[in-house]
Amino acid sequence: MTKSEYRKQALAARNRLKDIEVEKNENILLDKLSKHKAFLEAKTVGLYYPIKGEMNLLSLKQSYPDKRYYLPNVLNGQIIYRRFTSEQTLIDGPFGTKEVVKNEESVLDCDLYLIPCVATSDLLRIGYGKGYFDQYLKDKSGYKLGITFPMFKTSGIQKDVHDVLLDEVL
Repeated sequence: MTKSEYRKQALAARNRLKDIEVEKNENILLDKLSKHKAFLEAKTVGLYYPIKGEMNLLSLKQSYPDKRYYLPNVLNGQIIYRRFTSEQTLIDGPFGTKEVVKNEESVLDCDLYLIPCVATSDLLRIGYGKGYFDQYLKDKSGYKLGITFPMFKTSGIQKDVHDVLLDEVL
């Protein structure tokens, strides 16, 4: 199966998930993160604003206020992570996301990136196909932790030249 075929299949399946299934998976994931070495040691965390049925991890900000959180903004086709201080600093962004207002501090690299994935094939992230995260992450040293539902993990899909592998998938 190709990356594109698996993306389409996973998105269709994710759209059929019931709210209770999503909430259960979010709670399991949040519990795993609360014990994960990379999360516990991270001072700066690249979060994401959930869209299209992605798992919502924004509660980490309230549960672990000692960390500095950043959200991706897309500017001229490039990702810039900006400091996420409060819901009031969010504005509408492309693709149905929310972004941090442009006057908030940006960061060149985070200790940990929580990267939304439509699906994964081993450490290969399958996103929406635009390549924004691959472009951004190619020279970042922060730990790249992919976030997806367990049922959308597979293996055997070929990596493209531009793909950046994750360090781990939860």
